[in-house]
Amino acid sequence: MPYLNFSTAKPAMKFLIIIFTIVTSGIIVSFAGLLLARIIFWMPLEEVNHVLYNRTGMLTDLQLKYFQLVQSLGFFVVPGFILYWLFSSETETYFDASFRLKAIQIILLTALFFVAIPLINMLIEYNQQIKFPGFLNGAETRLREMEGNYGELTKRLVSTGSFGHFLFNILLIAVLPAIGEELIFRGVLQKVFYEISNNIHLSVLITAIIFSAVHGQFFEFVPRFLLGVFFGYLMVWGRNIWLPVAAHFINNLLAVTAFFLYNRQILDISPEKMAMGNTHNYTWAISALFSVILIVVIRKTSLKLSVNN
Repeated sequence: MPYLNFSTAKPAMKFLIIIFTIVTSGIIVSFAGLLLARIIFWMPLEEVNHVLYNRTGMLTDLQLKYFQLVQSLGFFVVPGFILYWLFSSETETYFDASFRLKAIQIILLTALFFVAIPLINMLIEYNQQIKFPGFLNGAETRLREMEGNYGELTKRLVSTGSFGHFLFNILLIAVLPAIGEELIFRGVLQKVFYEISNNIHLSVLITAIIFSAVHGQFFEFVPRFLLGVFFGYLMVWGRNIWLPVAAHFINNLLAVTAFFLYNRQILDISPEKMAMGNTHNYTWAISALFSVILIVVIRKTSLKLSVNN
């Protein structure tokens, strides 16, 4: 175990350590990534400035994916493992990372994310229809511009028909975010908020709010918040960080695969259009019903497996 051990630190101190670790790791890894990029891509200083000032439109697709990789490592994966190391004691890990996933859990999670598509479509559509009061028109315009920029960024990341790029996108969009974000949010933050509030439901909700807010998409805040709530309860039911990691991975993998199949002209409908459902079509209600049933089954299965292991 580490020489510097904070397993017995007060929750407020742990929270400060979390913030410090994320910021420090992000800065160090990002700086190292910039230096390495100058060597890999032969980037002159003026091109490095495009990254520093977030001018992603000036980067090539390969450079864009590289810096997304660096960001994911620096702000989530690396600090996630550091915090796990710092907060664990010699007798107990901070969160259970033993690999106990069962095939039935993977099958149920995959079925859930397929069944939930119409419900998620409806939530996205209603969320995007939110209108701000008149005196906040400027803020709404700015948020919608940011949403559009994020959409263009995502489109550039996933717009490929190459199988090699598809595999890299799985790493970039599914594997690393699933591991890094779940280590930070469900593995560390959710437990700290529970230690502060002594209320598991409140800790799940607060963590889900931060999880959705960090993604910076106000007009998709509600569905991502609900996704964060689900991931949070998976951690509670399964008492195993790999359960929400698996769920996060499956959710992102389905999206990456849908874009790949569309780019290969195997799917006729763009995933972007698939995300805009018809709210007058009550398939979303059927989707909600079966989603609830599957969540109940997942809860029962996860609780049973967590007791037996």
